[in-house]
Amino acid sequence: MPLPSLGLGLPAATVRRRPGLRGGLAALMGRLGGKASGDIPLKRQGFIGLYHPFKGRVYAGTNIVEDEDLYSAYLFGENAILSSPSYGEYRFQENIERHCYELDVNRVHGMVLPPSEGGLVNNPADTNLWSPATSPGMIQGAVRYSQISRLYPQITGMIIDDFWRNYQGAIQPDQLRSIRGALLGKRVDPSGKVEESSPASTPHLKLYVVTYEGEVGTPDESALECIDGVNFWMYNQQSYYRYFDDFIIQIKERYPDKEIIPGIYIHNSDFGDMGRDSISFLLEKSIELYEDGYVSGVLLFAGHWLVKKYISRERSNAVGLSDLFYRLYYPYLGSARLQVVDSSSGRPLEKAYVKVTSSGKKARVERAVTQKYTNQLGWFEFSGWGGKSQRGMEYTITVEKAGYRLKKAGLTIVPGEDQVLPAISLRPEG
Repeated sequence: MPLPSLGLGLPAATVRRRPGLRGGLAALMGRLGGKASGDIPLKRQGFIGLYHPFKGRVYAGTNIVEDEDLYSAYLFGENAILSSPSYGEYRFQENIERHCYELDVNRVHGMVLPPSEGGLVNNPADTNLWSPATSPGMIQGAVRYSQISRLYPQITGMIIDDFWRNYQGAIQPDQLRSIRGALLGKRVDPSGKVEESSPASTPHLKLYVVTYEGEVGTPDESALECIDGVNFWMYNQQSYYRYFDDFIIQIKERYPDKEIIPGIYIHNSDFGDMGRDSISFLLEKSIELYEDGYVSGVLLFAGHWLVKKYISRERSNAVGLSDLFYRLYYPYLGSARLQVVDSSSGRPLEKAYVKVTSSGKKARVERAVTQKYTNQLGWFEFSGWGGKSQRGMEYTITVEKAGYRLKKAGLTIVPGEDQVLPAISLRPEG
């Protein structure tokens, strides 16, 4: 399968402030339809997204029209997509391609089910890249996301759902090492055995584990060696949400140097609908932690609890997610766009690999914000957090392409501004 070109559009001439938070719909629709546009698509991305995307329509809300598509309405910046034949009324390949290519999100986390949720640690029959088996293998899912990340660099790693209730039982330490090795792109034979001594072809991918409030206690050392981050959920959210800061402190202490991705329930099947108080509290706290650099993203559970098929108008209004986003989140996003060119000829460089990182204002630990390929005209764009002050947030852009010297550049994202930056020129090697 050929590598896709990402993004569309022609260069704009100047830095300009958004005319409105829901403006530019024609530009957005042109982008989704694959047409070039002379304007910057006004896409709300950033670092908040869904644990399980869902194909569906939503009720009207703040700056959202009735029956708007869920993603056209919210334009989430990251998602967790399950290794399953289909989910959320998406086929697996459709799910990946829509969010990585059409919507050009910042990050996608792969996700695999453990044995307690119907997955298998190893299913040698799970071999089709774009069509996972009905009982998907965790090792094979890791191989799948490793391979797809070479087509869609937004894939930054993989989450193991309900990890701790399976570890040292259905998932043994050596099996966890195999899952991690497969994700890093080590060779895997047809039986599912990972050759640990083989080189890693995707060493940047990260392995996250779902952890609930009752599981924050001292984790197993053998697991800590393999995992890179924690996807933290308060299962009994409505009862414990005001202890969120305490849990985050414990995670930072007990999972040193591990990335944290908080989760927020809209609805939990065992506890019912979550109140607006807990949702808004956790959203605001998570945004603060992101600005400070202590978390790397936020996931909402889940897409189906936001669409008409699964939520009433009264419930949608009670949650008021669009209102929360426009109050706490959207006004503080900004975007940047640049072209990558050959330094000698000036020609655009397609499929240059662009990685964006930031460190936050307090933690000062580098975290991946997005990584994408430039499009056929050499353009790259992303929308990120500009912070609560007008001084903006600092980012680092790293550009790589085979046959060229790596180049880094600094960038400040300012709330409400769409920036068109000077071109980055790559010098050929030699």
